[in-house]
Amino acid sequence: MENLDSLLMDIEEHDYYGNEAEKINILQRFENIKEDEIKELTKHVKSSGAGMLLKHIGYPKVANVIPELLIMLQDLNWPAANQISELLRTIEEPLIPHIKNIFNNVKDDTTWHYWILTCVIEYWKKELVVEIEEELLEMLERCDDDLSSSALTILFKNGLIDKNFLILLHKKIPDIINIQIESLSSFDENYRKKMIEVFLEQGKSVIPYIKKIID
Repeated sequence: MENLDSLLMDIEEHDYYGNEAEKINILQRFENIKEDEIKELTKHVKSSGAGMLLKHIGYPKVANVIPELLIMLQDLNWPAANQISELLRTIEEPLIPHIKNIFNNVKDDTTWHYWILTCVIEYWKKELVVEIEEELLEMLERCDDDLSSSALTILFKNGLIDKNFLILLHKKIPDIINIQIESLSSFDENYRKKMIEVFLEQGKSVIPYIKKIID
């Protein structure tokens, strides 16, 4: 492969100045790209040129680097991320086991989960969403408003949660908060005060969101 960094900069420059023919000319040089070279491209998260090139290469050529492509969505501020999200949307079914693995085994990175939801899964058809229904339902229990609300929206939009459930949830939130508060009885007072504030704040933020969906 020619000097990769230089080629990526050329792609970015031609894209910036609207030189579409020149950009396509460079992209077409990679029609016979090797697997190890594709893997190398996934390391260039701060290059929009890498994102454009990987999107141009497309699936199934990128099949063996799906985990690396998903890692490129850990921060949507990375220049390659938007192009990668568009590429990932085209993969559909083969993406499911990789996404389930992230949701089930990387529990602490809720920001990454959020980007996967909003940049990929939100664009899926129902038959794909059904495959990760269990993971989405589990997200409703997380202490992360953005993640929970995105999961709730996807479930509702695809008919996996009905309006009656949302109305019931809306009514039950005060009871849920009280149960959470009661569960703190064995902790010291300072910790209890801090967590009570957290629970009440969660309730205040979730109630209007649910109301917006069901109205």
